[in-house]
Amino acid sequence: MALWPALALAQLVPPVNPAPLPGNISIVIQQVINFGAGLVIAGAVVFIIYAAILYLVSDLADTKERAKNVMLYSVVAVAVALLASVIVNVVFNVLRPFSGG
Repeated sequence: MALWPALALAQLVPPVNPAPLPGNISIVIQQVINFGAGLVIAGAVVFIIYAAILYLVSDLADTKERAKNVMLYSVVAVAVALLASVIVNVVFNVLRPFSGG
């Protein structure tokens, strides 16, 4: 039992073959845009759920209107994030033959 902490620390070994860094800047830009789009979509889903709960539990017209606006802006955010990701991927796929690689 006295050796258990040492055995646990023995597993802290650096990776043998870490992931290589991409050599092409377009790959990095695509990954950053796709990651950002994923974050925006995740945040928008949280706000859609918030708006749905707000709409269901509210009894005032002002609160229901606010819930509708939050839902609308969340859906617009998802659409913008998806379009940004698609536009970047299309532009890079169109420009790829001209990059020489």
